[in-house]
Amino acid sequence: MLNDIRTLLWIEWKRLKVEGAYWLQLIGFDPDSSLAYRIYVAIFWMFWVFTVWSFAVDQAYRISLALPSDTVQSLLGYAPEVILGLQLLYLVRVLRESPLKLSAPEVSYVATSPASRGAIGLIVIVRRLLVPILLFSLLSCLISMLLAWSTSPDGVGFIGLRSLLLTIPLAALSAVFAWTIALLKLRTQSRIVRLLFWLIPPLIGVAARLVPAVGLWVGTLWVTAVQTPLSGTVVVAVLAVLLTALVLFIWVGNGVHMAVVADDSAMFARLQRLGLFGRLYAGEVIARIQRQHRLARKKRLRLSMPEQGNEFSTLLSRMVLSWVRLLPGTMVRPILRGLMLASAMALTVSVSGWQTPQTWLIVLLTLIYSRPVELIAAFREDVSLPFVRQFLPLNPLVIFASGALLPILFMSIGALTPVLVQVPDYPLAAVLLVSLVVCALGLGQALENVVPRIVFHRYIPYEYTVFVAGILIIGTGVLFRSLMMGIVAAAVVVAVLALLLANSRS
Repeated sequence: MLNDIRTLLWIEWKRLKVEGAYWLQLIGFDPDSSLAYRIYVAIFWMFWVFTVWSFAVDQAYRISLALPSDTVQSLLGYAPEVILGLQLLYLVRVLRESPLKLSAPEVSYVATSPASRGAIGLIVIVRRLLVPILLFSLLSCLISMLLAWSTSPDGVGFIGLRSLLLTIPLAALSAVFAWTIALLKLRTQSRIVRLLFWLIPPLIGVAARLVPAVGLWVGTLWVTAVQTPLSGTVVVAVLAVLLTALVLFIWVGNGVHMAVVADDSAMFARLQRLGLFGRLYAGEVIARIQRQHRLARKKRLRLSMPEQGNEFSTLLSRMVLSWVRLLPGTMVRPILRGLMLASAMALTVSVSGWQTPQTWLIVLLTLIYSRPVELIAAFREDVSLPFVRQFLPLNPLVIFASGALLPILFMSIGALTPVLVQVPDYPLAAVLLVSLVVCALGLGQALENVVPRIVFHRYIPYEYTVFVAGILIIGTGVLFRSLMMGIVAAAVVVAVLALLLANSRS
């Protein structure tokens, strides 16, 4: 066991050296450059990190000034339940899809080796969770400082540091617990037993309700760290529980069959080949891979295309087929996408104010880098595959509308909740604005896949469309200080984009 861990750590170290050299060169650390230049680059990045962290702390301080002391106490009181909710959400996620995933080289060389399965799982969990736990700990540090500023302004720095150091083992413990349950589910092939694992999250919630001292102890401990210093006994106890959880995880991992892990890692291995930048910027490629993987794993496909019919009946059947076969994802994903995008933008506007240009720049960047690929999944396949396009000799706008109508509807429903919170007095205006913006996002992505016959005569990148359309819509609304003028501008933008798409060729 220890020899296997040592061997796997050596392989991981070799991989990290290669990736580390690549990333160091990417940020300017060229090994062939002079020492003075490398010192300059190091100072630059230290200054950049310090500036970004100072900005984050300043935003936390500004938010804390707007929070009454009663609200702070209420937030601290609800913190244990919120933390338990996050733990249960993560547990549901790992139960839904096994977290033990291997890259293509690992499937070929590590999974087929006689190495201990528990050792492989230990290396994978450390690699997969190290960066997320560190980022989550930094976020915890900011939140604890935000909540402590009104009550302990002099010791807020120590409170943030205490919260950061405590969050690392607590988050690791929660993740190891969830992974252990997921590996137990992976060990059994009985469908009935695997379904029974879905009873665990609600049972944990009920147990936490009945015995709060046990179910909410992680959140309670975090709140205690915000309010008072922790004793050394508590820290040692947390580390001992974490060590015990790791031992249990390794023991459960030893019973996992690597053939099952390799099969579950098929999509993950394909995505890993894209590299980090590919996974950040190739959202459409990732969505297509995930779509293919979900269809390939379905044992029974519902519905089928009619053997006879005209163009419109074929188009209608195509829309229903592509939507029904991937339920409930085709309904849930657009709703969640709209909810998350609108919530992020509403939070940005409420914190920074709608008068500042920096606020709207952040909103535009959010829309650019979080493109809703669900809106044009069917359209992209219809116009990019010649053997499909020959059966749909219709206008590109008609093809887009048939495939994007339902995703636009569901994404608009998801986005309406945070928008209505921002403008509760204008529900109809909120519905119109959200619907038009979602339509514009879908049309902007569609224009990347066709060539307009008027004005441009070339593919129009989605980023350009969002940037120009966003400036027109936001600029009009801010200039006239009118929500209705922003809606009119959005309607004009949608009409222009629809005209370009209607007069285009694939």
